[in-house]
Amino acid sequence: MESTLDEVAKHCHVQLSLYTRCVEENAGNWEANCLLLKRALTKCAEENVTSLREVKQRCAEPIAAYQRCLADNTSDPSKCTAALKTLYECHNAAAASVAGTAGPAGGADIKTE
Repeated sequence: MESTLDEVAKHCHVQLSLYTRCVEENAGNWEANCLLLKRALTKCAEENVTSLREVKQRCAEPIAAYQRCLADNTSDPSKCTAALKTLYECHNAAAASVAGTAGPAGGADIKTE
């Protein structure tokens, strides 16, 4: 199975390219300046990448926790490393399950450094 990002790039390459370029060109204020492009990319991905929809459903709480952490720590997002790791692990387990490669316990063997 392709990675989720590969699938997004395959189906939404125009939106991904425009959003990436906007973020790079607006380092100081990309969140505000690139909001419409972010929404367009999100909409495209949600409509075209089945695995992403599934991961978003299964990992709704870790996604929300990571977003809350980022909002609470805008000046130091490194404080959100634990929340990001939890989200990463949930994503990998959900993606593996969607692909039919989950282990007997319903999750994937995840190795993080």
